[in-house]
Amino acid sequence: MTRWRGHVDRVVAIGGGSVLDAAKAFGAMMQHPLNIARYLEKVGDTPVQAVTLPLIAIPTTAGTGSEVTQNAVVTDQQHIKVKASLRHPVFVPQVAILDPDLLKGAPDRVLATCAIDAFTHLFEAYLSRKGNLFSQQNALNGLQLFMQAWPYLNLDDSRGDAAREAMMMASWLGGVSLSSAGLGVIHGIAGELGAIKPFHHGEVCGRLLFPFLDVLAESAHPEQQRLMAALAERLLPDETAPPALALKAWLQQQAIVPFWLEGPTLAAEEVDWIVARANSKNGWVNYDPATLTEMITAAWRVV
Repeated sequence: MTRWRGHVDRVVAIGGGSVLDAAKAFGAMMQHPLNIARYLEKVGDTPVQAVTLPLIAIPTTAGTGSEVTQNAVVTDQQHIKVKASLRHPVFVPQVAILDPDLLKGAPDRVLATCAIDAFTHLFEAYLSRKGNLFSQQNALNGLQLFMQAWPYLNLDDSRGDAAREAMMMASWLGGVSLSSAGLGVIHGIAGELGAIKPFHHGEVCGRLLFPFLDVLAESAHPEQQRLMAALAERLLPDETAPPALALKAWLQQQAIVPFWLEGPTLAAEEVDWIVARANSKNGWVNYDPATLTEMITAAWRVV
């Protein structure tokens, strides 16, 4: 950082969510004198200041919605083992350019795992206890766009073009929604797993989503039941199965690639490390360690 400080006036970020987050962190740290870890949530001891370099964000994937959030996610898997955010309202990029043509040619797995990240942002924000009618309707609008796009993301025709545009807007609305209402247990686990394993964040969220939907299908919490009934009426009006199970089946049946099959493994001690640090964030239910463990072991083979 020292070599660039005082020599950069503006930052332009072109790439996926990690690139946009790195650009936010770079722009902020140009204006802050201490090591970045001192300002991070979870481990930092110094508040960030309302100063950063102007940023133009140009996403080339549709998933994180980083172009519209105040978060710059930073990961250190080697030393302090943390995945945490620099966070301040001034870190929202001054300009965001959303061009769905930049998604053309992306591998199917990238399209799918980034998109399912957008879904979890929308879905968890919709279910959040911090939500309100405004944030819930924003999230539902984004989920509707997601469902229009999900089966067609990799098509090289007008349907594919429309799908990629819809998914880019769904991703943007996911960023707006999480900024308003926060996230839930999926990200409460994913943030801790990301501190120790180099797994794709979207795939992590997608793998955790399916066991969470199983848990949600058994939920007796009245607010969760009400929200899921309203979601089903809006998005899956012809389904007769419980809303969470109907949603799980639709997502898996319509996916362009079954990213949740096979994949990496976790060690039992890694699962324990994650569960000890994970939380339910803004969910209506504070899930116990046994449920968190059940979700993780349903998502990955444990060796």
